[in-house]
Amino acid sequence: MSEELTEPEFADVEHEAAGLLTTDRRAKDWGGCVPADVNAETVLVLDLVPLAAGADIEPPSEPFEFAVRVSHHGRSAVSGTVTATWVPFGAEPDTVPDIVDAESGAVTAEPFVLSDAVTLRVPAVDGPARLVLRFVDGDRVVRARAYVDAAEVEPVNRRAARAGEFEGWARPGED
Repeated sequence: MSEELTEPEFADVEHEAAGLLTTDRRAKDWGGCVPADVNAETVLVLDLVPLAAGADIEPPSEPFEFAVRVSHHGRSAVSGTVTATWVPFGAEPDTVPDIVDAESGAVTAEPFVLSDAVTLRVPAVDGPARLVLRFVDGDRVVRARAYVDAAEVEPVNRRAARAGEFEGWARPGED
């Protein structure tokens, strides 16, 4: 078995769409993901498997818990807490108010060693929303950011159509 190293593309090329920019070098909608945060010296590692693109979780109707770890690549250890704040769905992570909906206990990340997990207990939210997570040090300086999108997950639909959308139309290969 061979191992492959995957590098992000700077721009889309022909039929590929994995770049940070379009084929004509225009900025794409990154869905709240800030490349500087993803590639920062300190990042958050969420113990959460996304349900679908654009909907990491269903909007929780009651409080829920998940684990977060801190990865740090600086010269010395960093300590702080992980905070969570619900904001409107689609809000940019760097425009979060100073309201904290949940906060972990203290966590320390040594250089090049994944920290122990801390558990966040996050309150329920009404409807689609974005949960912005921040690792803040003792001076309340944000050292890392991540987010989780809570939205309805639509059932799998091979034809990419909503129920009833193509009623009465011929279905190639089926009619």
